Amino acid sequence: IQSDQFPRIRVGIGSEKKVDLIHYVTGGVSKSEKELLEDALVKAAKSAACIVEKGIDGISCTVITKKDTYCLEIPSPGGYMIYPASMAVVIGEYLGMPKEEIEAGVAAYVSTGSRMRRIRLAGERLIIDDCYNANPQAMQEALRILAKSRNRKLAILGDMGELGELTNQAHYNMGALAAMLG
Repeated sequence: IQSDQFPRIRVGIGSEKKVDLIHYVTGGVSKSEKELLEDALVKAAKSAACIVEKGIDGISCTVITKKDTYCLEIPSPGGYMIYPASMAVVIGEYLGMPKEEIEAGVAAYVSTGSRMRRIRLAGERLIIDDCYNANPQAMQEALRILAKSRNRKLAILGDMGELGELTNQAHYNMGALAAMLG
């Protein structure tokens, strides 16, 4: 959110009391905090409109709240990015941030670790690194984004852990989707 007031924001939740920051960020949430977060998620999901995917370069969308209309440029690919961006708007409004700062904060988003990280190489080559804790939904989206990109494509897929009895079927489905998308 482009602010040095918060060492880390726990989505939709603030603390006015002195607490152990590590425990606060990584610990559980209270019933009232959970209700606040669920309310923010519902509002965020209802607020996104006019979504324009720009392939590997990201996505644009308009987020409409009771307070204002936000034109967001999200510099990360994938339609699923409208949800965290919409949440950022709702949370920014809740924190009293100005519209310009909210829009600039979303536009300044940088993927962390290996989450849809784009590594541009010479000769218009591109690596999409999306291997952090892969799950079926994220892998499907990464394959769809790759399929829409220009030039020659190569997908290197790793394991998706922690799927229990769905493991074999989920891995089979990813192979089938990769084959279908070419």
